[in-house]
Amino acid sequence: MSLTALLQNCARSFPDGTRALHPTTLEFAAGSVTALLGPSGCGKTTTLRLLAGLAMPDAGGRVLFDGTDVTGLPVEQRGIGMVFQNYALFPNRDVAGNIGYGLEVRGVPKAERTARVAEMLRLTRLEGLGHRRVDQLSGGQRQRVALARALAPAPRLLLLDEPFGALDARLREALRAELAALLATLRITTIFVTHDQAEAMALGDQVVVMQSGRVLQQGSPRAVYQQPANRFVGQFVGTLNHLGGDRFCRPEALRPDPAGTLGGVVLVSFFEGGHTRLHLRPEVPGAEGEWVLNLGGTVPAAGSRMTLALDSAAVLHLPA
Repeated sequence: MSLTALLQNCARSFPDGTRALHPTTLEFAAGSVTALLGPSGCGKTTTLRLLAGLAMPDAGGRVLFDGTDVTGLPVEQRGIGMVFQNYALFPNRDVAGNIGYGLEVRGVPKAERTARVAEMLRLTRLEGLGHRRVDQLSGGQRQRVALARALAPAPRLLLLDEPFGALDARLREALRAELAALLATLRITTIFVTHDQAEAMALGDQVVVMQSGRVLQQGSPRAVYQQPANRFVGQFVGTLNHLGGDRFCRPEALRPDPAGTLGGVVLVSFFEGGHTRLHLRPEVPGAEGEWVLNLGGTVPAAGSRMTLALDSAAVLHLPA
């Protein structure tokens, strides 16, 4: 089973008055996967800590699970699973011992504990590694052990803090796919912190974009990408081309067209497998910065002038 989690008017201040999180209300639907996305210091980890019970909100804020106020409950009584960025595995326990730790603390009988650990080893593709020391594991395997340990007690809420932050890019992509499939099977309410746009878009049913302790936008990955609330969101979630004034577009809204009305000069190109990413200097009055265009065909040389057409329906009018 999963639960609905609610932060109600929650803020978090330091003794000197600095606000890590301004008054915030966020609801996380049962069975959903939500990405808290933003730069360092935006309040996303503070939000996760409030849900976990590792931090208390300022006076007037409440944390509710399925409508029950859990604000005063310590972390061990909230029935949650957590995976930290550094995994926090026990070096004196083998893989099975790490996974079964939470069950052991809860007094689960040994036979039941052994069966549950075996199930977790299977779910996280760690079969045959139960007796291995954690210092003998790869980074990806350690990440799976941490996830299996969090899932073993069957939590109704799973919290992940930068779960792939310590892994290289290729391994992150592979484990993202594995985690997405696992969460789709288990349907546990999951909230994870990330500063990686691709990670948020790949895993999240909902994305919450944060800046300076405030929520700027919450919505599906598609909605946040196609209809950003402001320029910061648009630039943090994808690439924006400035057309002048408050007019912007995504790279896919531009295409080469000899009859087009826009122009630009190619500055540099990057081959990215299925397409080439071009950076152009726009020849449009009022346009700032560079434009980015993804091109699948012949790549013009640096210094070449391109004539472009714009999908006018894809123009975004974004306030600062």
